[in-house]
Amino acid sequence: MKGALEETTVLRGAFGTVRTAFDEPMTAAEMTKRPWVRRASYLVLFVAVVFIGDRLISFGAMKLVQQSKNQFVRMYEGKYPANFLFLGNSRVDRNFNFEKIREVTGKSCLNLGLGGNHTLIAEVLLKDFVERYGNPELVVVELSHSTANPYTMGEMGIFSYCSTNMQALGKIIDPTYAGFESIFHSLRFNNQAFWRLSSEVFSEPPTRLLNNTIPAEIINQWQHGEHVEMPIYQKNLEALTRICQYADARQIRLRLVIGPYWKEFRKGWSNYDAWKAALQKAAGKHEILDYSEVFFDHAEYFNDEMHLNATGAACFTRKLVEEKVL
Repeated sequence: MKGALEETTVLRGAFGTVRTAFDEPMTAAEMTKRPWVRRASYLVLFVAVVFIGDRLISFGAMKLVQQSKNQFVRMYEGKYPANFLFLGNSRVDRNFNFEKIREVTGKSCLNLGLGGNHTLIAEVLLKDFVERYGNPELVVVELSHSTANPYTMGEMGIFSYCSTNMQALGKIIDPTYAGFESIFHSLRFNNQAFWRLSSEVFSEPPTRLLNNTIPAEIINQWQHGEHVEMPIYQKNLEALTRICQYADARQIRLRLVIGPYWKEFRKGWSNYDAWKAALQKAAGKHEILDYSEVFFDHAEYFNDEMHLNATGAACFTRKLVEEKVL
């Protein structure tokens, strides 16, 4: 009579030899006879390589960005405390002479305006600054960014690597992309912002002031009766209300400004009064300082219909200082 171990290790029958749980593991040769095992092992290996590669790429990209001299990076890295904080889109970036403000007032300035930024992004940037540095002496918000599309992160999505507030906004604006980004961290660096920030690792960012005058084609376009109706986004208005409430709760001095527009563009803006009224309602007790018409007689101050050139920026800055806005 055969031993019990022999009976439990090999069973013979009509289906051939069948291994039991007490048998030795399969050999490599036996694994190759079972395609699903081989395919599963390849899949696991592929996923591991992709995951590890993603983390290595994102870590390297993050370290490179952290060396950038860009003002947004320096703010997030704790290297840019400032007295005056400026928020908005390219009309902040281009229309204020921050060096002149520093010279006249003795106050350091941080420009957090960038083309495409909307009011929800300005809200996040304000909170992120306060969390890192405490209250600034003054926050200036140029309100034309309320006409920017609030359903995109623009170039600010890259800063989700260091800002939980920016991460949260990304989840609201595009939850699907944010979900993929939470798995594949390198996605946040796969954009134009990464290359711009990387280029500023080795050199100081160039001046944001413009040096041209309005091109003839723009002049012809608007002097022939061109009209435009700018969008009024409820989400941006709600964000403006929250910015005002946030500043009030922390006793931060707040200035809400509409910067200069070229005369013909401003006259062709068909719903300007409705837009301004919506802004004032959202701002509550905070007065909106409207400088949209201040340079109607100075077309030479403009680079295009929306942006001042360097001469115009100097004049606008001087006016704000003289009127104690800054």
